[in-house]
Amino acid sequence: MTMVSPEGDSPFDALRDIDGRWPARKLQALMGYTRWENLAPALKRAMASARNEGLAVDHVFLRSQENPTERGGRPREDYRMTRHGAYLLAMNGDPNKPEVAAAQTYFAT
Repeated sequence: MTMVSPEGDSPFDALRDIDGRWPARKLQALMGYTRWENLAPALKRAMASARNEGLAVDHVFLRSQENPTERGGRPREDYRMTRHGAYLLAMNGDPNKPEVAAAQTYFAT
Protein backbone atom coordinates (compact mmCIF):
# COMPACT_ATOMS: atom_id res chain seq x y z
CA MET A 1 0.00 0.00 0.00
CA THR A 2 1.54 3.28 -1.07
CA MET A 3 1.06 6.30 1.12
CA VAL A 4 1.89 8.92 -1.52
CA SER A 5 -0.63 10.21 -4.02
CA PRO A 6 0.25 10.61 -7.72
CA GLU A 7 0.60 14.36 -7.12
CA GLY A 8 3.38 13.68 -4.59
CA ASP A 9 1.34 14.84 -1.60
CA SER A 10 1.05 12.57 1.40
CA PRO A 11 -2.42 11.58 2.61
CA PHE A 12 -1.11 12.56 6.06
CA ASP A 13 -0.93 16.16 4.81
CA ALA A 14 -4.58 15.97 3.76
CA LEU A 15 -5.64 15.00 7.29
CA ARG A 16 -4.00 17.99 8.96
CA ASP A 17 -6.47 20.56 10.26
CA ILE A 18 -6.22 24.23 9.39
CA ASP A 19 -4.49 24.82 12.75
CA GLY A 20 -1.78 22.29 11.87
CA ARG A 21 -3.04 19.45 14.08
CA TRP A 22 -3.91 15.88 13.19
CA PRO A 23 -7.13 14.31 14.53
CA ALA A 24 -6.40 10.90 16.03
CA ARG A 25 -9.61 9.38 14.66
CA LYS A 26 -8.63 10.30 11.12
CA LEU A 27 -5.09 8.99 11.64
CA GLN A 28 -6.59 5.80 13.02
CA ALA A 29 -7.84 4.67 9.63
CA LEU A 30 -4.74 5.80 7.75
CA MET A 31 -2.57 3.86 10.21
CA GLY A 32 -4.53 0.65 9.55
CA TYR A 33 -6.60 0.53 12.74
CA THR A 34 -10.25 -0.36 12.19
CA ARG A 35 -11.29 0.26 15.81
CA TRP A 36 -10.55 3.10 18.22
CA GLU A 37 -10.04 0.52 20.97
CA ASN A 38 -7.08 -0.89 19.03
CA LEU A 39 -5.44 2.52 18.61
CA ALA A 40 -6.02 3.59 22.24
CA PRO A 41 -3.06 1.66 23.75
CA ALA A 42 -0.64 3.29 21.27
CA LEU A 43 -2.19 6.67 22.06
CA LYS A 44 -1.69 6.13 25.79
CA ARG A 45 1.95 5.11 25.24
CA ALA A 46 2.46 8.21 23.06
CA MET A 47 1.06 10.40 25.83
CA ALA A 48 3.37 8.72 28.36
CA SER A 49 6.31 9.41 26.05
CA ALA A 50 5.35 13.08 25.84
CA ARG A 51 5.00 13.27 29.62
CA ASN A 52 8.43 11.65 30.05
CA GLU A 53 9.89 14.24 27.66
CA GLY A 54 8.57 16.95 29.95
CA LEU A 55 6.02 18.17 27.42
CA ALA A 56 2.57 19.54 28.26
CA VAL A 57 0.52 16.48 27.30
CA ASP A 58 -2.73 18.49 27.19
CA HIS A 59 -1.17 20.75 24.57
CA VAL A 60 0.47 18.03 22.45
CA PHE A 61 -2.69 15.87 22.62
CA LEU A 62 -5.57 18.32 22.72
CA ARG A 63 -8.66 16.43 23.83
CA SER A 64 -11.65 16.97 21.56
CA GLN A 65 -14.73 15.24 20.27
CA GLU A 66 -15.59 13.98 16.85
CA ASN A 67 -19.22 14.85 16.27
CA PRO A 68 -20.75 12.36 13.83
CA THR A 69 -24.30 13.51 14.65
CA GLU A 70 -24.96 14.30 10.98
CA ARG A 71 -24.69 10.52 10.49
CA GLY A 72 -26.87 9.79 13.51
CA GLY A 73 -24.03 8.98 15.90
CA ARG A 74 -23.08 10.20 19.35
CA PRO A 75 -20.07 12.47 19.89
CA ARG A 76 -16.90 10.41 20.33
CA GLU A 77 -13.63 11.04 22.12
CA ASP A 78 -10.84 12.30 19.90
CA TYR A 79 -7.49 14.08 20.22
CA ARG A 80 -6.04 16.73 17.95
CA MET A 81 -2.28 16.28 17.96
CA THR A 82 0.67 18.45 17.13
CA ARG A 83 3.09 17.01 14.60
CA HIS A 84 5.25 15.76 17.48
CA GLY A 85 2.22 14.10 19.08
CA ALA A 86 1.36 12.39 15.80
CA TYR A 87 5.01 11.30 15.52
CA LEU A 88 4.84 9.79 19.02
CA LEU A 89 1.60 8.01 18.10
CA ALA A 90 3.21 6.56 14.97
CA MET A 91 6.29 5.46 16.90
CA ASN A 92 4.09 3.68 19.45
CA GLY A 93 1.89 1.99 16.85
CA ASP A 94 1.92 -1.66 15.79
CA PRO A 95 5.24 -2.17 13.94
CA ASN A 96 3.73 -5.08 12.00
CA LYS A 97 1.35 -2.76 10.13
CA PRO A 98 2.78 -1.32 6.90
CA GLU A 99 0.49 1.69 7.41
CA VAL A 100 2.18 2.39 10.76
CA ALA A 101 5.58 2.15 9.08
CA ALA A 102 4.39 4.72 6.52
CA ALA A 103 3.23 7.02 9.33
CA GLN A 104 6.57 6.60 11.11
CA THR A 105 8.42 7.57 7.95
CA TYR A 106 6.17 10.56 7.30
CA PHE A 107 6.29 12.02 10.80
CA ALA A 108 10.02 11.33 11.30
CA THR A 109 10.94 13.58 8.36
